[in-house]
Amino acid sequence: MKKEEIRSKLLNLEKKLNINKGYNIKNKKFNMPVMIITELFAGIIVGATIGYLIDKFFKTLPIFVMLFSVFGFFASLLNIYRNLYTRK
Repeated sequence: MKKEEIRSKLLNLEKKLNINKGYNIKNKKFNMPVMIITELFAGIIVGATIGYLIDKFFKTLPIFVMLFSVFGFFASLLNIYRNLYTRK
């Protein structure tokens, strides 16, 4: 292959990558509310489930359900923060 052929193939590849990059940014902005709601619900549900299982195992009042629900809520807030502000 000649240098010119390689350069033209690289330019075509860069154009395709830039097109895909712009499409992903649009999708990320569109899907952001869905991601936030899903994170919040998932964190609370997983925390409550873990708390329920611990309460059932130790045969205690639903203190662990409440405690782990709060932990799940704050964990989901942390995940949302990471997704919004640390990724480009």
